[in-house]
Amino acid sequence: MDKKIGILTYHDSDNYGSVLQAYALSHYIGGLGTDCEIIDYRKDAVKELYSIWKRPTSRNAVLTDIFQIPYYTKLKKRKNNFENFRKNYLPLSNTLYTKQGDLKSSQYDLYVVGSDQVWNINIVDFDSSYLLDFTEKKKFSYAASFGSSIKSPDSFRKYESLFQKFDKITVREIAGKNLCENELGLLADLVCDPVFLLSADEWRKIKSTDTIKEDYIFCYFAGGVSKEMEEFSKNLARKHNCKRVIVMFDWHDWNKKDQIKNYESGPQEFLTLLDNAKFVCTNSFHGTAFSIILNKNFFIDGSYSDLRIKTLLNISNKNEALINSKEFDEIGESPNSLKELIEFSKKVISEEV
Repeated sequence: MDKKIGILTYHDSDNYGSVLQAYALSHYIGGLGTDCEIIDYRKDAVKELYSIWKRPTSRNAVLTDIFQIPYYTKLKKRKNNFENFRKNYLPLSNTLYTKQGDLKSSQYDLYVVGSDQVWNINIVDFDSSYLLDFTEKKKFSYAASFGSSIKSPDSFRKYESLFQKFDKITVREIAGKNLCENELGLLADLVCDPVFLLSADEWRKIKSTDTIKEDYIFCYFAGGVSKEMEEFSKNLARKHNCKRVIVMFDWHDWNKKDQIKNYESGPQEFLTLLDNAKFVCTNSFHGTAFSIILNKNFFIDGSYSDLRIKTLLNISNKNEALINSKEFDEIGESPNSLKELIEFSKKVISEEV
C-alpha cells in the first residue's frame, strides 16, 4: 500500500503566493508517485482576513470599503477565481477541518508542513497545528518560514518540544536555519520555495488564456507601494508608452488613469499577467520568484522588500533588479546558486517521502 501523505499549509488564503506554492508542493510530491493531498484546514480568522468588506477599525479600512464599492463585482469574481483554483488544482482532502481539535482525526503516514510562513507566530493564520501537535506520525517540514517573527527568537521557547518531534526540518530562509540551530538546537536544511520545484513550462500549462493585447507593465505590490517605486513604475510606463496593470486593490489608486485594474484576477490570471508583461515591478517574494522562473525583466522595490528577497536575488544573480534599496543585515552563508538549491531540495523531498 502506498504511503499516504498529508500537507498542511496556508492554501485557504486569497493570496497568490500562498495558493501557488501549495499547488507546487502537492503537484511535485504527487508526481513522485505518492498518495498525496492537502489537508483542507480552514479557519474563520483567515476567512475574515480575506473578506471583501473590512471591519471599520481604522480610517484606512473605512476608505477601502468606500472606494472598492464600484469594484465589488471584480473583487467577488477574484474570490471565486481563487476558490475555483483550489477546487480544480489542489488535491484537497475529502474531510474539511474547521477547528484545531478536528485535525486529530486525520489519518496519514507522513505529515508535511509548509511552505509559506507556517511558523510565523505573529499572524492570524498560525496555531500550533502547524507544528503538528495533533499527531505522533512521521513529521517533515518543507521550506517552512518564520516570517517577521524571526526577530523574536525567545517567543519559540514554548514550542521547543514540538519542534524536537520533527523527523526532518527544512526551512526557506537562512535566518530560519540559524534560529533552529542556534536558538532551538535543531538541525535544519535550507531548501527552495516550492514554486521553484516546477519549470516555467509546467507553470505555463495552468495559466489562463485571457490576455491583454497591448504592452503593459505588471505591478504587483503586496502591502502597498513606496513613493519611489510608484514614481519609477509610472516613468517606466511613460517611457515605453504603455499602461500599468494592477491586481491588488488600494484605495489610493482610484484616480490613476494610467492603470488597468484587474482586480478580478485569480492565481491563473496572475501567472498570465506576469508572464505576458513587458516588465514586472514588485515588492513581493513570490512576485520576485515567478519573475525569475518565467525569465522576466523585473524591478524590485527595495524599500519594502526584505532579506528573503535579497537572498533570492543574490543566489540567482539578479541583484541589479533591486531599486531604492535599503540596508540589510548580512545575508550570511547561502547556496552558490539557485540551481544548486533546487537540486538539493528535490533530493531532500525524494529521501523523505
